[in-house]
Amino acid sequence: MGLNLARSNRSGLIHQALYALVMTAALYIIVDFEFPRIGTIRIDQSDALLVAQRAAMNGAAQGTRE
Repeated sequence: MGLNLARSNRSGLIHQALYALVMTAALYIIVDFEFPRIGTIRIDQSDALLVAQRAAMNGAAQGTRE
């Protein structure tokens, strides 16, 4: 596809803009997944669930030691 676009005489401005938009969106999503507590995609509910589970495990462990 790239070779065919390079050989054509038209400028392909729409294709260039679309490619830039898709690449920008892909990079944004990758960076957003890399830092899940900062970006648009958040994992706050998962953190709360893990904290509650750990508290339950600590309570159960302390109950068996006594």
